[in-house]
Amino acid sequence: MGNSRAVMKVIFQAVLLCSLSACANYQAGPLSETLDAQSQGTLWFTSNDGYDFSQYATAPELIVEGDLVIPPNHNGATVILSHGSGGVGIVQTTWQRFLNDHGYATFLLDHFSPRNTINVLHSQVRVTEQQMSFDVLNAFKILRTHPNINPDRIFHIGWSKGATTGILASLLKVQGLVSPEPSAHKIAGFIEFYPWCGVRAELQASSPILILHGKDDDYTPLKMCEVLVQDMKTSGSNIQIERFANAVHGFDNWFTPPKQKDSITVRKTTGDCTLRIDPKTLNIRSVSGEFTVDTYDNRKTFLKACAERGVMYGGSPQHQDRTEKLVLDFLAK
Repeated sequence: MGNSRAVMKVIFQAVLLCSLSACANYQAGPLSETLDAQSQGTLWFTSNDGYDFSQYATAPELIVEGDLVIPPNHNGATVILSHGSGGVGIVQTTWQRFLNDHGYATFLLDHFSPRNTINVLHSQVRVTEQQMSFDVLNAFKILRTHPNINPDRIFHIGWSKGATTGILASLLKVQGLVSPEPSAHKIAGFIEFYPWCGVRAELQASSPILILHGKDDDYTPLKMCEVLVQDMKTSGSNIQIERFANAVHGFDNWFTPPKQKDSITVRKTTGDCTLRIDPKTLNIRSVSGEFTVDTYDNRKTFLKACAERGVMYGGSPQHQDRTEKLVLDFLAK
């Protein structure tokens, strides 16, 4: 009986490990270096797997994927979509259909599967926003080669972790890592749903940024974004927040009632738990100097000291019309 229990315990641990890390190694499809008029569906392109900005120059390349949909009524514009900590889900696919219906092509990225990860809801260490920002910027580079896509009308929309990703990808200094040579083209704008903003960044964005955030969000608190926005405005960024009353994290998952989840987050605003991006080096360290997040182990140490468990998540359908109008108006500018 004792041996049977031991065997069952090993099997359970193996299954749990697979559920957290996708178990089998990811198999990429054929790599696209440029796109042609027939390029649609799942596309694989080269990105960078640097865990942190400081590692970009020495990090290995990684092949990641995205799903490109160009609707029959395409208006020439394209939106890169970045999921949150739970991976690609109904929120992203719902917005994908909405945007396609309104004439926008979409490129829905999967930041996790190529890194053998399903989600980071309970860890936040397997995949970083820095890695994801490299994916966004490399996706932009490959989309510009598509003959049916206007390179001056490529946008980004992200959710939660993917929204923080978008803010990082908007920074001119970060773009310089991925594309050192000057380019006439920039991502035209960034729409970011409820990003985690526990980082100070006196840095300039290349393009306008619109943050959409619930006032009652306890997963990625609004007040943190208000501080970050002021930092970036001071540095010359065009960035604004639209606030939604009585809305929590995931408010655009319209018909999912709000409920408590046991995901982890950092909402402390102490010097130890607030990060800062050095405007010259892009090194990230807590304001107090106590923690860095440049390696798996260092990020884990930071989270052990600062993270809390328990968040509210769910939709606010009363805000659907306003949100959809804000998105379409921003993309049409």
